[in-house]
Amino acid sequence: MSLVGLVLRIATVKALAGRTFAEGRVYDSRNSPLDDHLDTEPGPFVAVYTDDDDATVSGGDLFASAHSLSLVFEIGIASPVVTTEAGEQSITIPHTDEGMEAALDVLRFQIVAALQHGDGVWLDLWRRLVIDKKSLSIKRGGSVKKGIRFAGREMVLTVDTIGDPSPGVDTSFWDEIEAALRGDTDTADIADLIRSLVHAGDGWPEWRKAAAILGISAEGRKAVGVGPMEDGAADAVASSLTVDFGDGRVATETSE
Repeated sequence: MSLVGLVLRIATVKALAGRTFAEGRVYDSRNSPLDDHLDTEPGPFVAVYTDDDDATVSGGDLFASAHSLSLVFEIGIASPVVTTEAGEQSITIPHTDEGMEAALDVLRFQIVAALQHGDGVWLDLWRRLVIDKKSLSIKRGGSVKKGIRFAGREMVLTVDTIGDPSPGVDTSFWDEIEAALRGDTDTADIADLIRSLVHAGDGWPEWRKAAAILGISAEGRKAVGVGPMEDGAADAVASSLTVDFGDGRVATETSE
């Protein structure tokens, strides 16, 4: 998974916390099956995952390619009567199939509403990460475990996102992401990791950054005049290019 997928998942979790009937029960990538924790946590919950990350590469830069990925929401609720609230709204979920289905319908609507027109730092970052929303699908789920009935749904939002950052190249937006991560106690430890990855190329000379973006070999660099003229001459760069056409004509292009 890409850095974009990682940050988008975190931003989604933070953006939804406290904005739905799930309240603070919004989780990043819970790996347990849906029914493993509903008997001890009957209130509505949301688990967020990223999946099916595809990128169409053009040119040699694997980082710059925009991604198409699936943002997956697993939402669920068990059968006991639960009163929950989000802001000034409250709902009592009765011990009926209709009550649980209604609660899931409301929860799904609240998720979409928050992502579509909510505000805040994390939602702003979310919208800058997401270039386009392509499709939204819902799958139903449910079961009975230890006499407790639960209902669940899987909501899959397929989105196009920006590409991953090329190390050391235009890191301004990722510096904003780092600041948001560092400002939250739950994600502060990830901020240093993000910074180390994004700024890995800060000390590179410009020719090396250009070669990295192009994704060319050492021989390719020499052929196009990118980088030192000789091995080990880190500060020497090509200042002119001479072309011999083979018919007596020779052209020389000199850089200023």
